[in-house]
Amino acid sequence: MYVSALMHGGFEKYSEIWREMVSEMPLWSKIYLVAIAPFTAGIFEEIIWRWFGIEQLEKYYSSRTANIIQALTFGL
Repeated sequence: MYVSALMHGGFEKYSEIWREMVSEMPLWSKIYLVAIAPFTAGIFEEIIWRWFGIEQLEKYYSSRTANIIQALTFGL
């Protein structure tokens, strides 16, 4: 929905949809988005990309190769 708004309606349409969505959110959701989500997103990103990703790649490749593949895919 948001990508479509950016692609077809431009930034103004995207901003309009975002403002509408946020205005309908309860206060606790807004607080979560500002105070908690930025910190937890990084933690879970590390868990998925570093721990799980490398662990799965090490089943097929050496540790060094798994780390390189993981770093390249993360960078993309």
